[in-house]
Amino acid sequence: NFYTMLMEQAPAAQEKAKQVFFGECRTFARAMATDGPYFLGKDISMVDVALFPFWQRFLWVGGYYRDLQMPEDQEFRRLDVWWKAVSERPAFKRTLVCQERLIS
Repeated sequence: NFYTMLMEQAPAAQEKAKQVFFGECRTFARAMATDGPYFLGKDISMVDVALFPFWQRFLWVGGYYRDLQMPEDQEFRRLDVWWKAVSERPAFKRTLVCQERLIS
């Protein structure tokens, strides 16, 4: 639904896709462990590795093209804790694509 939101030209369709995307994010956040910053808690896992590049795009591309603002509720605060933890890891930092390249 994120990419649907990007591709849709009609504002109402964009908003509908955005709300579905937010719902999917909340479902994902509710499945996350609470005893650490990563998906499974204290230890990083393949889930974190797999989601990282997509979340980067959700934030940067969505923000640039659709002024996407993540909600400030419990689920999105949990996702923000996760994002801050993974994006500070040296291995993840080395794989970040520069924002200018992503949005060009």
